[in-house]
Formats: sequence, structure tokens, C-alpha cells
Amino acid sequence: MFSAILLTHYQKITKASKSKSERARVRFVVHHPLSERKRYVEDLYRILMQATPPGEPIFIATAYFAPSKRIRDAIIEHAKLGGTVIVLTNSLESNNHPILTIAAHYAALEIMKNTENFHLYEWKPRLEKGEQTMHQKLASFGRYGPVIVGSFNLDAQSAVHNTESVYLIDEPSFRECFDQLTERYLSQGYSKRIFREDLETEPILKRIHSFLTHELAWYWL
Repeated sequence: MFSAILLTHYQKITKASKSKSERARVRFVVHHPLSERKRYVEDLYRILMQATPPGEPIFIATAYFAPSKRIRDAIIEHAKLGGTVIVLTNSLESNNHPILTIAAHYAALEIMKNTENFHLYEWKPRLEKGEQTMHQKLASFGRYGPVIVGSFNLDAQSAVHNTESVYLIDEPSFRECFDQLTERYLSQGYSKRIFREDLETEPILKRIHSFLTHELAWYWL
């Protein structure tokens, strides 16, 4: 879903310069995993990660972060080539499904054990602003590469159960607005970085819960 900020900026861009909007390259991708047995949107994420040049950053905002092994492997592969991969997802306080934050901690720690170039950020609820759960699904690939805007979360519900769709957009002015939004979301007022030691020093029972939630219940998350 387009955020209100991105949509407003994009409308201004397209109204101001028709020639610029005509240069935008847009692809619509949809999948029906239960009927077609294909994961087209998840495949798109994986292919874009693999296509992002070594050393270039990747940013992903997803309400729920319980990625499949092949997405975890793609993140690790790119990060080992020197590219920082940043994931922004909900915290326990902001998540409308807290069990998914527990699963996210296991997935993030497994990735962090393999690379120092993976950074996890968690959304801060801002109740005074009427903001609780972050429900946006956004991604950017490389410093100047395309962005994804759509309905797809990096979890099993989106990958293997739900009909989901995304837009892949390659347009410089839109990307500039996207990067401004990313910078805002990663600021202290909006999110908090979670470090490897934060996850490794959690109580042992909580870590076991995190493992069991992600590994044994992944298909239903």
C-alpha cells in the first residue's frame, strides 16, 4: 500500500512533469500461491537481492519479518558481498501480532550470526500521533535501483498462503522521495536499532520460544 507521504510526493511529481513520469518503468507482479503453486513476489525479492551490485545497500520495511530460508540466504549472500541489508519491522509494543516479533528475533539472529552487514530496526508506536502498528511493505535495492511498494510481507502468510501483489518502480524522482521516507523511518523518533547482543542476551526461555515459533510454526505465521 502506498504511504500517504509517498503518494502525495508522487502525485506532485507526475503533475509537474509529464515527461518525467513517461520515463518511469513500472512492473506489476501478483501471485496466487495456493492455486498456482508459485511464489512470484517472493521470487522477485530474491532476484532483486541477487541483482543488487556488491556493496550496495538494500532496505526492506515489512510489518512481519519471518522470512523463508531462501530469503534469509539471499540476505546473507548479499551482505557477505559487502552490502548492508536493513530490515524495519514491528516491535513487540507496536505489533498487532506479537508472536511475529518473537519469530523475527530468531530469523534476525540467524542472519546476524553469518554477517555483520545485516541491521534490524523495530518500529516505535507513537500513540500520541495515532500510530501503533507499522503496516507498510516497502523495499529499495541499491543506491539508485528500483523500489517495491505493495502488500507483500516477508512471512509465510504472504509467501505461501495469501494472494499478494506489488509494484516494482524504477523512477529517479520517486526514488528520491522514497529515500527521504526511509531516512525518516530509521531515525530515533520512529524506530530503534536491535543489535546482535540484544538478541543473544535475551532469557534462554525467550530464545527457545523464538526458535520454536519461527521453525515449527513458520508455515502458519
